[in-house]
Amino acid sequence: MVTRDYEGYRAGERPAVEVCMGDAWYSGELRAWIRRADTWWAHIDYTLPDSTTHVVTVPSSRLRSDDPRAHDPDTRRAQRPRGAPSEG
Repeated sequence: MVTRDYEGYRAGERPAVEVCMGDAWYSGELRAWIRRADTWWAHIDYTLPDSTTHVVTVPSSRLRSDDPRAHDPDTRRAQRPRGAPSEG
């Protein structure tokens, strides 16, 4: 059986991210994290320089952000201090 977890963000609460498409990085919003087997995938909206928007699901390695909420769930859990409350 394949493990699938899902963690979504509501509109207005989505972390800002950049996604690598080819050789370029584009601004976007993280809509959700989806785990398939042992890999976290980011489901994001991103915008091209001509202002067209796209939705794509990419492996976490193609995503970057200064917002800690945009780190995959396993990374966030590992970074949480001992004794800190779990996320809601």
